[in-house]
Amino acid sequence: MIKDHYKTLHIPPHATTGEIKKAYRILAQQFHPDKNNDDPYAAAQFAEIKEAYETLTNPSKKHLYLQERWYHKATGNNAVKETVTPVSILKKAIDFERYCSQLDVFRMNKEVLFEQLDELLNAENTDVLK
Repeated sequence: MIKDHYKTLHIPPHATTGEIKKAYRILAQQFHPDKNNDDPYAAAQFAEIKEAYETLTNPSKKHLYLQERWYHKATGNNAVKETVTPVSILKKAIDFERYCSQLDVFRMNKEVLFEQLDELLNAENTDVLK
């Protein structure tokens, strides 16, 4: 599995270098550790944004990344690895909380909710949070 740098920067795969730089600047301002009082979640997100930017703006790195991405799609393994960071775990937790708050307490399927919560707090996510 590979990381989806385009998804990280919220841009389409056919984005130009100018669009990549613009998206990076917007996200860097939003998640830069200096602007977020050294928030570890913002720092982790900023690191992912920086990696995506460096890969997509460096011609040789981008060429290798696109080859790897093409290979995964060509072999039927087009699943891309979602980066597990404290920020992504927090986003999933917030989405889960929103979903639960809209459920009817008397009609909810508690087993499914337990499975979703167990998936959210799996060993990999717990290790990332530690």
